[in-house]
Amino acid sequence: MREENGSKEVFRGHFDECVKHLSERIIAHVPKGTRGAVKFCAPMAKFCKVSIISAAGWMRGTRGLPVGEEHFRLMFYLDLMGYRVIELERMTKGLRNYAELVAYGLLTFDGASEALGYSQASTFYQVLHGRHGVNADKEQKLWDLWKERKMALEQKKVELKKSCALKFPVSKVRPKTEAQVPAVDAAPPVPVQMPLPSLQPSPRRSAVSCMVEGLLILLEGDSVEALSEDGLTELLGPSETVLRLSGLLSTLSYRLVVFAQRKGGGG
Repeated sequence: MREENGSKEVFRGHFDECVKHLSERIIAHVPKGTRGAVKFCAPMAKFCKVSIISAAGWMRGTRGLPVGEEHFRLMFYLDLMGYRVIELERMTKGLRNYAELVAYGLLTFDGASEALGYSQASTFYQVLHGRHGVNADKEQKLWDLWKERKMALEQKKVELKKSCALKFPVSKVRPKTEAQVPAVDAAPPVPVQMPLPSLQPSPRRSAVSCMVEGLLILLEGDSVEALSEDGLTELLGPSETVLRLSGLLSTLSYRLVVFAQRKGGGG
């Protein structure tokens, strides 16, 4: 695997292919049904400036792939983790350099759009996607803005490489010995049930918080995507309850987003 910008190439493909590859790596190292499966995505969430639940949803496939700002942040996060995203490689050098400033938080998307003279951020997205050309004056402006912030960008990369890297646990597989090979007539091993993490309320954790985490663990553990027809038939009875629960969780998600935005804005 070749090295670029100090990181080994893990995989090369289109954006959605890279996301799928990373998702499979995460699932292989952090089993579904554990709180670690969600918390493992915290570094990605930090880089992309989204909630851990959103980042975990991208990896589990329970959320659609991000669009807009989050789309480009995730592309550059994959790049930072050693992925070669074809969409990034097809950008002109000047445009990619400029997009990095935005993805790494040295320019806002609105600020980057205004600096290039675009009245709407949507036009800037079209430029990044290669659907809108850039004239010579704008190319020069891209270069000048990047040059001014080049050193800060390199420092930011080093900092985020350390703080936002996904640390996959090292699996230690011991070779089988004769003593480990069961006899032909030996009874099958009894499966060990791993206990779910304790979710007891505490002065700093409400019952609602514990129940939400517990529900996530149980649903992931049963693998909703793998439910058989019998399992789905069984849920037809309490389907109204499932729909009511879905509505309440949607309301909770909306309130959390609004609260986070208000808190982040200092309001």
